[in-house]
Amino acid sequence: MFEVERIEGRNAGGGHTGPSWRLLPRDGRPLEWRDFSVGPVVLTASEIDAIGGSLLGLRREELPDAVRRELKPSVSRQDRPAVILYCATPLKKCFEADLSSVRAGGAPEEVATYIEARAVNLAGPLDLCVGRTRPWREAVAARGVRSLAVPGIEYYYMTHALLKQALAHGEQGSPVLDTLIGELRAAPDTVVRVYVLDDEMKLFLLWLRRAAGVPVLRVEANGSQVADRWSQKAPLHPTVETASRLAAGGPEDPFRLLAAETELTPFSMELGFRIPRLPGYTVEAAGAKPGDVSDQLVRAAIMLRERYGLRRGCLKPARAGTGARIRPGLPLDDHALLTRLGKEAAADGEEDYVLEAQADYVRHALGGHAFILAPSLHIQGGEPADGATLQIMNGTAWQGNVYFDEAVCERAGVSRDRYAHLRSQMALFMAAFAGRGEDMRLVKGGIDFAVTRVGGRFGDAVLVAMQDLNLLACGAEYLRLFLAEARRDRPGDDGARYAATKVVRPGAAACLATLGRHVEEAADGWCARVIASVPRRWGMIAVAAADPALATSRVLHLERRLAGLGLVTVSGPAG
Repeated sequence: MFEVERIEGRNAGGGHTGPSWRLLPRDGRPLEWRDFSVGPVVLTASEIDAIGGSLLGLRREELPDAVRRELKPSVSRQDRPAVILYCATPLKKCFEADLSSVRAGGAPEEVATYIEARAVNLAGPLDLCVGRTRPWREAVAARGVRSLAVPGIEYYYMTHALLKQALAHGEQGSPVLDTLIGELRAAPDTVVRVYVLDDEMKLFLLWLRRAAGVPVLRVEANGSQVADRWSQKAPLHPTVETASRLAAGGPEDPFRLLAAETELTPFSMELGFRIPRLPGYTVEAAGAKPGDVSDQLVRAAIMLRERYGLRRGCLKPARAGTGARIRPGLPLDDHALLTRLGKEAAADGEEDYVLEAQADYVRHALGGHAFILAPSLHIQGGEPADGATLQIMNGTAWQGNVYFDEAVCERAGVSRDRYAHLRSQMALFMAAFAGRGEDMRLVKGGIDFAVTRVGGRFGDAVLVAMQDLNLLACGAEYLRLFLAEARRDRPGDDGARYAATKVVRPGAAACLATLGRHVEEAADGWCARVIASVPRRWGMIAVAAADPALATSRVLHLERRLAGLGLVTVSGPAG
């Protein structure tokens, strides 16, 4: 794809700013990878396969059986030590999202760095937190937790750096991995908490178990099939090919037609769950020829128009997170545009897409903010988490959460009946995975719902649908963690019953310590904290309050105060 050349970063005054990299594509202009805490080196699939063979003597197709035997899905507990090993994953196309921003001259979020940095909040007194970057080191120092720094900052994904360390361990040794091995030998019941159990993490954890000599390695993660197959948008919809086999015209009633198409989704056919969904189809773009992808996209648009009378659609990558690379408002009769987008999707070569009815979300004003009703429900410790969250959005990009529960759901724009319906659908979703073995175990994650109109033959009817499946650690995990700590630290304080988080973009000088000091001053006695800060890239602030409206207004006020001090940039309004 490209070669990588390391260069020394310099600021405008000629001062040293740390390493930077130059990307040399084989068929394009060089790109500067500057002001990142991690490099742009990404191992290829063949390189990862070779490492798996060298470390474990395993081929990729043998990996699932080894995972079943040697890795045990578990839930962490405060009285049991844990290793916090959160890092970005290729499954969510994190590197591609940042690279796309660099190419476009935009503002990348540096997903790899902020996932490592914010994960420090998860560590308790018995835990060991693993990471690499400067923001991670600052967070470790601020929280006072035990830490272990991994070499290999040139690798975008920490799993790739760890796999390289495992190779080196067998040749010249690795003090970092010796420490990890020692932790497991001293406490074999240690739980390794990971962001997601992708193939790279599976390989490293299998190697770690064997090197430590423990019978099984306890891992807090969803089952491997959950991450590989179900934590994405594609299973929400039938494929274009499958849907096209439905009898011409189908039922006249759009709700009956939608139900008939729902029977053709992987969720219905494989798990027996009739998932609530918007009209839409999965475009099988991974590994397909450009012409085939364009043809599928045009056929999907025709079906949305002819079957449901829809005029606009929304094209989404199946695996991208936080709203990245979504194309809303596409005219379904513009076949030339759809053909071009199909070719662009095929050029990616590794990911399916979905073309879905364009949502016209119900809106609700709360705390001075106009929310779209896209509530999220979550899984914690293998159980449905209490309450729900509203999402703060900037266009299609996720920008934070506001916690609410049944007691205040109507104030959050969700009727009691609708709240009960959301909770019941979440229970049915989890039941569909239950009893299907460790590969399908649900431990953590979140589901984004849409409360929306789509028009066409549905008229003014409001649909309630599951729209995104984030079956891994998600951003709302930190809202819930902050709220639990606020309630613990302020027992009986009604001012810590609800909470809100807000994603911000810190300035170049807004490290965790600096931002934290100013948040404490600006909060004026409120319960508020900085969750993470990656200067120039990504940060998160959190505020607790007596109700969701006050939490919302306070967190937005705090963001504006910090912006007035030049410490952060205020994001745009919700789309």
